[in-house]
Amino acid sequence: MGATYAVLIGIEQYQQQGIDPVQFAGADVGAMKEVLIQNLGVPAENITVWLNSAATQAVFKNDLPYQVRQLIPGDRLILFYAGHGFFSNGTNRLTTWDSHPTNLLETTVSLEEVLLAPLKKLPTVSSLVFIDACAADLKARAVQARDIISDMTPAEFEELIRSTDHSGIFFACSPNEKAYHSKLLKHGVWTYHLLEALRGNAEGAFDRDRWITGESLRNYLRVAVADFIRSRTEIRGEQRPYAILSSNGPFAIHRVPLPDDLQQVLPRVGLKFDSARFRGVQSVPFKNLEGFTKKAGHFVPDYVSEKASAFGKKLLDPEIVAELEDMKDKAKDILGLGRRGVDTANDGEAGGSVDTDFFRFSITTKQSSDDPSDMRVVRSLVLRKPLKDLPSDFDDIFVSKLDELSIPVEFDGMDYEHIADSLEAFAKENNGKFQEVSSSCLITLTFQDRRLSIVFDSEHKYLRFSAMGVSGPLRLSNLLTDEIARTLVGGTVTMLGRPSPKSLT
Repeated sequence: MGATYAVLIGIEQYQQQGIDPVQFAGADVGAMKEVLIQNLGVPAENITVWLNSAATQAVFKNDLPYQVRQLIPGDRLILFYAGHGFFSNGTNRLTTWDSHPTNLLETTVSLEEVLLAPLKKLPTVSSLVFIDACAADLKARAVQARDIISDMTPAEFEELIRSTDHSGIFFACSPNEKAYHSKLLKHGVWTYHLLEALRGNAEGAFDRDRWITGESLRNYLRVAVADFIRSRTEIRGEQRPYAILSSNGPFAIHRVPLPDDLQQVLPRVGLKFDSARFRGVQSVPFKNLEGFTKKAGHFVPDYVSEKASAFGKKLLDPEIVAELEDMKDKAKDILGLGRRGVDTANDGEAGGSVDTDFFRFSITTKQSSDDPSDMRVVRSLVLRKPLKDLPSDFDDIFVSKLDELSIPVEFDGMDYEHIADSLEAFAKENNGKFQEVSSSCLITLTFQDRRLSIVFDSEHKYLRFSAMGVSGPLRLSNLLTDEIARTLVGGTVTMLGRPSPKSLT
């Protein structure tokens, strides 16, 4: 196996004031260099960095092709670019420090000319290209966007992929979208999540045995970036990363070693990831149920009874049946299943299930014991496939909210008082809020800056994760890649979705 070389390019400030700065491009490059050295083991002397005035058009045209030509069979090239990019006259172009807004064609560089064409001449060299740039009309900039003119086309990159065995090109956003930065992260949003994955801090980016592959990285970035934009920013636009990967199957990028201390906070509390459930609990007032009308003599119950619960189930049943049928259709479409690949059942009492080789979903209903005037609807999902085997639009199957991830825990000689003390100290150290209900041994940790809530239930033995505005198994699983959650649980989340028989209850 050959050596790995990297070229890192960041243009935050341009020579011409007519081209907007690219916020945090310098920080992106600096962090990428550190990750390559510390995590991927790339020697510092093998990394070339061009920042701002060092990234001139002449450097792109002369030095980049020269560096590619020095590679020998078995070597790997990693290129990272943070700046403005666009497509014009049949080719993708990157801006340079000395690009001029009134003469972009003559003062930018063709990516095909300076990088892709030289790489095609070296089919035994593998390459990873990361581009945190997007394009939209220069006159219609969005706030916080890394853009300049029009969308970048994938055609050139596809040609490169077909010419090499192990290559991947990753884009911060899809054509016609923006690539945003975040003042909270102090990075481009996409680059931040890319860095977290390469550091080993994003369990959702792992394939088997803690390998990050082209496919697993692509799938993780697609979900994580969209979730961050949706739940942690006020941005209204979409940012959907995508990648073009080698057509010769999955290829390895990096294997993340197990951390020395898997359980930093609760060393003797084990999490049973393979028994995790995704849940959604909904309260529906009797008066809002379809078919409820005082004219027919219906009334809102003020105490819990079997009769009242049966009445509520009768009114809810048509809605539940319709939901299950809708899920069945969505599962067939998204998972590519035939009619025999999805089993749907309802019990006639506002309950039922949807079973596939990918998941088991169930609904139960009853009158609420907390408020007799409500019906309580509980939706539960167990995965039967690893996260990496689920399509990126898997969450779209589920019509109603699944906004809690519950993971069973087991104790090994650790008493409640010790757990409570550890969690209280953990919350304080991480600017969180600690709340305790001693009578039921229930502890809630909230981290408002992350919109993250973690509930520890000692009596029922589970940890429950949720976050404002986050719903769906893929999005909920991604919560465990947050630094706070990861430090708390310690171990990996790769066991989420362990295969189980269809008879699972």
